[in-house]
Amino acid sequence: MAWLPRPHGTESGTVTITRTRQAPASPPRALLAVCYFANVDRFAVTPLLVVIAAAMHAPLSDVTLAASGYAFAYGGSQVVWGLLSDRFGRLPVLRIALLGAGLSGLASTVAPTLAVLIALRILTGAFVGAIVPASIGYVGDAVAPRVRQRALSDLMAATGSATATATLIAGVVARFTSWRVVFAIPAIALGLLMPALRRLPEPVRASGGTHYRDLLHNRWLPLVLLLGFVEGGLLLGGVTYLAPALQHDGMGLAAAGALAATYGIGVLSGTRIVKPLSVRLPAWALLSIGGALLVGGFTAMAASQSAVALTLSAVILGGAYSFMHSTLQTWSTSVLPRARGTAVALFTAALFGGSAASTVAVAPLASEGRFGLMFALGAVLGVPLALAAALGRARCRE
Repeated sequence: MAWLPRPHGTESGTVTITRTRQAPASPPRALLAVCYFANVDRFAVTPLLVVIAAAMHAPLSDVTLAASGYAFAYGGSQVVWGLLSDRFGRLPVLRIALLGAGLSGLASTVAPTLAVLIALRILTGAFVGAIVPASIGYVGDAVAPRVRQRALSDLMAATGSATATATLIAGVVARFTSWRVVFAIPAIALGLLMPALRRLPEPVRASGGTHYRDLLHNRWLPLVLLLGFVEGGLLLGGVTYLAPALQHDGMGLAAAGALAATYGIGVLSGTRIVKPLSVRLPAWALLSIGGALLVGGFTAMAASQSAVALTLSAVILGGAYSFMHSTLQTWSTSVLPRARGTAVALFTAALFGGSAASTVAVAPLASEGRFGLMFALGAVLGVPLALAAALGRARCRE
């Protein structure tokens, strides 16, 4: 690939000419594979909550700490990983994260008690938390802004595929072997992918260094973080209870996991639609479409918790996530280019902080089987989220 001069740091107003490779238009395959297995690890626990509760003779509300604790660690570690990736580079952070996630993931397979399992899932979440933000930062550094959302859509396609296959594989593997085997699959895969990262070039990051006062005084960053928090609460935290809602009506583990996997199918399909639309429609329009799908999906789930209704709604919510999240994620890569890794990490922290908070907040409703009320709350909260996201992005020119 030809070496070409690249304007460096132009998004923040600082221009430095650096010789680098011609900017790619899509993420490296190794990066897509890493993101895929990171999200397999993240989503595989959803259909396992009920079976782990039965195996360890614990209430479902206690077992959900394995999911919410993972999400808290995933989100809480973001700022540290973001600072490290801005300081030392995206790829060194990714290599450390893969090693840690692989070791702690394997340890999860032999956890003797629920308390140990929760602790190990929290540790795994803290390491896995570095993978997607560092990958997003890599794309933000390497891909030109005008096609960046297309490239990020490819990353989302990898995560959507993981969402679909993780819940399906987890249900089937746990049904015919053990839930412990499920945690070993992504752990081994992430370890095997470490050599592939060594062959990737480190992208050139925006010049000027990290100006932390910019984090405090940036006009749009607080809004982006707030939107990420609410989006995570609805489209990640709410979806955690898809499989339990299906199991509540007597559906088996494997079948519930397979139907819940349609959320990932919705994400994957949605990213294929968003990719061409991202260069034709303004960002606020994409957010409006995502918001409409979000409200519609939760409204349908609130009206009926039948297998058909929840399956179709899961596809709709997956589409909502692909439209809304890819647009907000792209916004987070451009709102503060000189501290891109930190800004993306803060956004991801907000996203999974919202996911964890909502998972814990509605756990009592899930334990009582009041899934209709839970999903109705999602529909109500989706309205201000959609309006604030679309209006805010329409006004922001960054």
